[in-house]
Amino acid sequence: MKRKFQQYFWRCALVVFLALTVCGWSVQPAQAMLRQHHDSPDVLRYHSQVSIKDESAIR
Repeated sequence: MKRKFQQYFWRCALVVFLALTVCGWSVQPAQAMLRQHHDSPDVLRYHSQVSIKDESAIR
């Protein structure tokens, strides 16, 4: 019984790993130019000059 559960567990883990790997191949990289600002002497703030919209977002 324990052996069958282990086999089932590892098969499920393999399926999840493969699904995440395949889905990860279709993700396009994004780049942004960041600007650095000093809010105070010890605090830096970074922000992008251009916003990137997610095309797959629900509207």
